[in-house]
Amino acid sequence: MISREDMPVGLKFSIVGRTFKSRIDDLVRDSGLTSVQAGVLMALYKFESCGEDREVIQKDLEQAVGLTHQTMTEIIKKLEMNGFIECAQSTKDKRSKSIKTTVKARAIHENMGKTDEKVFKEMCEGISEDKQAELIATLDAMLDNILEKEGK
Repeated sequence: MISREDMPVGLKFSIVGRTFKSRIDDLVRDSGLTSVQAGVLMALYKFESCGEDREVIQKDLEQAVGLTHQTMTEIIKKLEMNGFIECAQSTKDKRSKSIKTTVKARAIHENMGKTDEKVFKEMCEGISEDKQAELIATLDAMLDNILEKEGK
């Protein structure tokens, strides 16, 4: 096996990302969700809890979680079919769907947040809280760079 010192940084990101996703998938499976679907629901819930009286449309979610239109369309279909969201024609743009969480989705929201936190804590075992905060700040800065380069 290649030593961590010789491992390309991209491979390190890939391993950490796959492991995180796999652990989330394991923990949310009982609710009938995948980690990606859970992430979309978390983003939708955040939009809804902002207190703004505005519709959330598919494009909002695509931008929030960084998924393509086609991928988000499939996720929305599955979430609606499984009773996690309700879709209706937008009152502002007839070409768009207004998307809302259902009681079923809101009931599991708190557990989804705890699941994400649990996996992060497991993966950061033995790492100081200062270093964990530094990691999150670095990831946020990297995400800002990505969004800036993509013009979002």
